[in-house]
Amino acid sequence: MSSSTSGSFGGLQMSHAHSSTTAALWGHLLHKKPHTSLAAKINGDKQDLAPPMKPVDKAGTSARMLLHDTQAVLEKFSGRIDKLHGEVEQAKQEVSTSHKVFQHGHSKLVEDQVDLINRCQTQLQKSLGKPAQASNVEEVLKNVESLNKKVEGLDRRVDALNLVRREICKHLLLRTESSCS
Repeated sequence: MSSSTSGSFGGLQMSHAHSSTTAALWGHLLHKKPHTSLAAKINGDKQDLAPPMKPVDKAGTSARMLLHDTQAVLEKFSGRIDKLHGEVEQAKQEVSTSHKVFQHGHSKLVEDQVDLINRCQTQLQKSLGKPAQASNVEEVLKNVESLNKKVEGLDRRVDALNLVRREICKHLLLRTESSCS
């Protein structure tokens, strides 16, 4: 590679700074010299920036680069999915908690209403006591039954008196007819 501002790397023309980083990346990917650091390759180890003397498997290296890029994208995607899954789980827990709070509030409201109704009923019973009409109704029923018995007895007496009156009327009528004749 020449020391000019533009160089040739694998048939591509590029600037010196870009070519040094590209050469360092290619060198790292091809594991040309594992002892040399990437910083040394970038910072001016001009001898390492030259393309390797033996033929390079650029298709394989490009495939490895694509695989590394794909792996990085998949790891990023996996991180986002994990974050989304965590947020979904948190949302589920919050919905469950909200449901429990709502159920508790609803049951508490129902209990309070039932308690209030029972207290109102108790207070009404205390203020009214045993209904006044209850004992009077029983007494009136007894009186009506006894009056019914008395009326039935009087009906029988009236029927008997009516029978006697008819007999007397008949007897008087017969006597007046016999005395008139």
